Amino acid sequence: MLNKLSSAWGDLRHRSIYHVGLRLSASGRLPSTWFLMDETEILCLDRLNTRALERTPVGYEWLCADPALTEDLLACSPAAARPTLRGVFENFFHKGARCYVARREHRVVAYVWAFSHHYVLTFDDYKSRNLNVRLDGNTVFLGNGMIDEKHRLRGLFPQLMAFVIAQWPGGMQFYSAVDRTNERSLLSHYRLGFVPCKQVLCLTLLGMTWFFKRATPKSRWTRQSAKCELAVPPPLSPVPEPKSG
Repeated sequence: MLNKLSSAWGDLRHRSIYHVGLRLSASGRLPSTWFLMDETEILCLDRLNTRALERTPVGYEWLCADPALTEDLLACSPAAARPTLRGVFENFFHKGARCYVARREHRVVAYVWAFSHHYVLTFDDYKSRNLNVRLDGNTVFLGNGMIDEKHRLRGLFPQLMAFVIAQWPGGMQFYSAVDRTNERSLLSHYRLGFVPCKQVLCLTLLGMTWFFKRATPKSRWTRQSAKCELAVPPPLSPVPEPKSG
């Protein structure tokens, strides 16, 4: 307990209360049913950065999955989430979502889903805290991805994303959503050529949930009704420069 309090105090000294709330929520120390503070960055692919593709991992194959690979997808997912994900993946396939995978020795070691008609931004595994995202005919939303822990930091992410993009007609606009506390994933997206275009906040206090949105970090948060679709606009800011070190 003392270590947790010390960590929280250190966060408060170096960051704002807002960031402390984000990190406290992400830590899982408090039940999400009465406290959840989750900021998600919606990103848009501005231009594919070919320099991020210079590292080519050896021994992997890339392909579009079908329902027959559901068990393989589950095996690549966290064990605790597999019972829930089985129904989720079956529903994705049923509604026409596409799944792209990286395999090594015939085993799925990474995957990402692509949604072309409808995307659900969820903050509790599709239970009740969800936002529907509006997609037009030229928009693809990439999400619900996973890379096996043993195969991370090998350059799979940019190669898999590039493979996915190549499977769609030219002129398509690609979006993705990343939790703000997942700094490694955000940096990987930035390096590949994604830029931020909207931020969404889900806040739960004592069982009551509100959604907010803003275009840039300096903009004001405005309420977003869960009954209304969330629109994804064109990118509004340049790709952040990766931090050295």
